[in-house]
Amino acid sequence: MQLLVRAAPNLMYPNLRAYFSDIGKQRISVDLELWAGYFQSVCPSMGRILINMDTSMTAMYKSGPFREVTMLGIGDRNARALELSEGHANFKKLKSFLKDVRVEVPGDAPVGKKKVKKITGIVPAAGH
Repeated sequence: MQLLVRAAPNLMYPNLRAYFSDIGKQRISVDLELWAGYFQSVCPSMGRILINMDTSMTAMYKSGPFREVTMLGIGDRNARALELSEGHANFKKLKSFLKDVRVEVPGDAPVGKKKVKKITGIVPAAGH
């Protein structure tokens, strides 16, 4: 029964414990939003089956073009502010802001799937 209840969400969000939706999201800062989520499970009981629905909230970075989101992360509106040396305070701020963030990247993902990569670190002047 557990497999049946979780089958559809698992197809859309594989390997996740909870499922989050941007429906009804709330903005809490310039770069963060609160998203509602839920977890469902089936528990057999004496003479009946119980379906358990738990709700939760999580903070998500605001979605958008990567350059704009990174400028929000360092608190600047000028794209030139992203040209940072490794010792610069904003470089450290950006490195912390992006660490372990998952981003959707263009690519050859199958239909209905998104190609997602995790940022593990940044290097200065990578595009030069």
